[in-house]
Amino acid sequence: AYKQAANLQPDLAAAHGALGSIYFQEGKLDKAVEEFEAAIRINPQLGVAYQSLAQVYMEQGAKLDEAIELAQKATQLNPTGPSLDTLAQAYYCKKMYTEAEEAIRRALTLEPGNQLYQKHLALILNARSQ
Repeated sequence: AYKQAANLQPDLAAAHGALGSIYFQEGKLDKAVEEFEAAIRINPQLGVAYQSLAQVYMEQGAKLDEAIELAQKATQLNPTGPSLDTLAQAYYCKKMYTEAEEAIRRALTLEPGNQLYQKHLALILNARSQ
């Protein structure tokens, strides 16, 4: 349905974003990149598309500097727990543990009870102590 929507209305950023998410879940990372890039081209204010593209790059283990830039942009556009968590993960992948800790602590101020963020903080602190 999302593919059909993206074909019928190629300027519909949300359809490209949703299709990118489906491709990401299916492990079709190159196709996911194409869809998230299309969503960003159509709507440069769509923070979740930047966040999702950063996650794909981290999953690929490539373009980690770009993943950080994308996650920073996502956080600027939409400073939410999930965007800050993605930023923390991007920093973590680059072994930038101080920055990762700062980002995940910001996420925890927004969502103090979030167990995933608490787990990510523990991983970051453990990595810093190594």
